[in-house]
Amino acid sequence: MATKKPTRKRSSSKTPQKSISKQDEVLPSGADPIIDVTGKKPNSRRSRSRYFTIAAVVVLVLAGAVYLLKNQLFSAVVNGQLVTRWQVLSKLEKQYGSQTLDSIVTRMLVEQDAAKKHIVLSQDDIDSEVKKIETQLTDQGMQLDSALAAQGMTRAEFIEEVEFRMFLEKLLEEKIAITDEEVAKFMDENKAYLAQNADSTKAAEQAREQLKNEKLSSEASTYIEELKKQASIQYFSR
Repeated sequence: MATKKPTRKRSSSKTPQKSISKQDEVLPSGADPIIDVTGKKPNSRRSRSRYFTIAAVVVLVLAGAVYLLKNQLFSAVVNGQLVTRWQVLSKLEKQYGSQTLDSIVTRMLVEQDAAKKHIVLSQDDIDSEVKKIETQLTDQGMQLDSALAAQGMTRAEFIEEVEFRMFLEKLLEEKIAITDEEVAKFMDENKAYLAQNADSTKAAEQAREQLKNEKLSSEASTYIEELKKQASIQYFSR
């Protein structure tokens, strides 16, 4: 009688599987896990909406800035083509840049010398000089504003020129002084011109003023050249 071999029962010890919740994501191999500290899923639609809103605001701000600054950025539009202020300024600098720079340097040198010598102009003195020039023009049948417009000069620019001249007059006061003898000689040499003015006192004032202008022009030229020689000036563009 054959003996039946006993069968060995295999122990089926299965490793418990970890349950995957809905919040767990299956990541691609090698990818870093993304940790959402808020516990909320990112809303891509809301993010895109916010991005477009910010972009629209930036565009509106830039458009508004260009509109408000158009006079500073552009000088003209020719058949749809813009002419920028930079183009105009660049052209002007090439044509008049050296002359303008020299004028600015000269003014600075004169003002520095006046400050060094404690020469100060009061507002009353400036206003009085402007009024005197206006009166002289009125006597000749002209208006100051019309004369300035004809020369393309503003009133503010005119006052700056008056101040510059007044500084020169004070700095060169001794050298441009006019004597009575010089006035008498001038009037004698210009009888034909001065005869048109019946008021001898006013004619003498005009003669003195003209002689003063002639001396100022000559002395100022020499004085300014001397200032430039003594000054330390570095030009970066001319």
